[in-house]
Amino acid sequence: MYIYSEAQLMQGILAQLARGNMMMEEMIRRQERLELLLGEHEAATEEQLRRQAVEIRSRIDDLLLRV
Repeated sequence: MYIYSEAQLMQGILAQLARGNMMMEEMIRRQERLELLLGEHEAATEEQLRRQAVEIRSRIDDLLLRV
């Protein structure tokens, strides 16, 4: 059986808190990066949809001119 001093217990607790804090900071960084990537993807998707809409309108106009 181990007997720890109060100082050793406090050091252990502080070390665990520090590790937990570092893990939380890493998770926050990852979440921010994912949000940034998602925003970039949404912007690219919107631009692609705009281009497709222009192309579809152009095709419809061409078809209407032929009628």
